[in-house]
Amino acid sequence: MKPIPFKKEFRYYFGAFVLTGVVVLLYTIVQVLRDGLSFVEALGDLWAIPFLVLGLLVVYEAILLQLVKRQAPKRNEKQFNIHVSNAARITLDLKPEDFKNLRLNEAFQKALVDTYQLFKNNPNDHAALAQIPKRFNQDPQTRAVIEVIVAETMVLIQEQNPKEKG
Repeated sequence: MKPIPFKKEFRYYFGAFVLTGVVVLLYTIVQVLRDGLSFVEALGDLWAIPFLVLGLLVVYEAILLQLVKRQAPKRNEKQFNIHVSNAARITLDLKPEDFKNLRLNEAFQKALVDTYQLFKNNPNDHAALAQIPKRFNQDPQTRAVIEVIVAETMVLIQEQNPKEKG
């Protein structure tokens, strides 16, 4: 069994534990003052609540992480496509009709998928990224769009790997 990957930092879990402990202590003090119980009697089984809350929080995070992981590839590709399409739209001042034509262009769609696959699986293969626009020598408008998409992909790769800039 793999250890649970903690998505949040230690101080997040520690803070949740301390906050829950403080709430339990305040409730215990209220019981002591209101009902006249001793501190130990009032605390009773309440001492376990911070541990239960922490355990539930970790389990919730683990379940949520598994759900997000299942949906992540589709969502990431969609976000990538939206991002590079917006970059192309802004840079080349593309109209909705242009996007309709590109959506129907199978070669363009394959190039877009190839660009995403290179971005995701092999971001250091700059030569392969540079080859993608060369597929469109006969269609200058599509080539211009692909060049902008490849350039934006290179920017995204640099943002992912900032230590390689130097």
